[in-house]
Amino acid sequence: RLPRWLDTEYKHFEGVNGKELSYDCESCNKMVSYHNVRKTSQHLGKTGCFLSHMKLLKHIVDYKLNKVIVVEDDALQVNQLPESLPDTFTYLGGFIMNKKITSKEKIEINHTNGINTLDTKYRMLTTLAYYIPKWEIAEEIFQRLLKLKRWRAIDIVYGNIIENPKYVYPAVYIEEPSQSQIQNNKNKFADLSIRILDKLAAQEDEQKSREADYTKAMGLV
Repeated sequence: RLPRWLDTEYKHFEGVNGKELSYDCESCNKMVSYHNVRKTSQHLGKTGCFLSHMKLLKHIVDYKLNKVIVVEDDALQVNQLPESLPDTFTYLGGFIMNKKITSKEKIEINHTNGINTLDTKYRMLTTLAYYIPKWEIAEEIFQRLLKLKRWRAIDIVYGNIIENPKYVYPAVYIEEPSQSQIQNNKNKFADLSIRILDKLAAQEDEQKSREADYTKAMGLV
């Protein structure tokens, strides 16, 4: 799926490959899974996914990037972005569930076209696509993740720690049907891509990336 992001406004960001993790590593020990999943590739994939989003959040903070769109590699853009996005964390795709996943309560939402506020009794599942307007918001999320003693799937954790998120309706991105890299029977993702709407920040990020590549190539780090 990576080739379709080449020569676009999106920049590929390499995530963490769960297959390269050990079942007994610190991160895998922090991730919560059912006992029949704990020693499977699903657990490794879930942990790798969590680490990928943490890694990207840290990148946003380190380079102080603003107006960043984060998309997973199986995201398909099906609608245009709104002319303006809110000054807070905003989902650009996903699906809404009850806050308590096991709840059987019927979900009833009167969406309006454009920007909506997610009701506190619901959560957005998947981290398929989202928008971070300010690097300080990424830092706040990153710090909250660091403080967690135990981890769950990243979309579940986002739903627990991000307050009053917005979402765009109809969704800008949907999930491309594909073989899961986390579960064989679910459509999920691997690496991430970012698009920086702040043109100046995008140029600075590209320059810093080139400088980092040069420094690494020269053996200075």
